[in-house]
Amino acid sequence: MNLILNKSSWLAVTVFLAANIATATMAMEGKKLKPDQNMAPPPDYEQVIKAEFDSLSARGTKEAMELFIERHPGHPMAEVARKRLEAFED
Repeated sequence: MNLILNKSSWLAVTVFLAANIATATMAMEGKKLKPDQNMAPPPDYEQVIKAEFDSLSARGTKEAMELFIERHPGHPMAEVARKRLEAFED
C-alpha cells in the first residue's frame, strides 16, 4: 500500500500520536487527568430545562406546551406550561 501524506497531515498524525502516548504514559504512572482536561463539564440541568421551555413557549402553540408537559411532567415549569395550556382551552 502506497501512503502519501502532505506536511500538514504528517503534523496532525504526529500531534495525535504524541497526545495518545502522553495520556498512556500518565495512565501507566498512575496520574489522573483533571476532569476539565477530558471533557467539558455537563450543562446545568435547570438551565437546559428552562431553555427548552422558552423555546417551546416561543412557538405559542398548544402542542408545544403539551410536549413540554409530556417530557417533564414533574418539573415545576410543567405547572407553568399547564397554566398556559389552560389559557388555550379558554
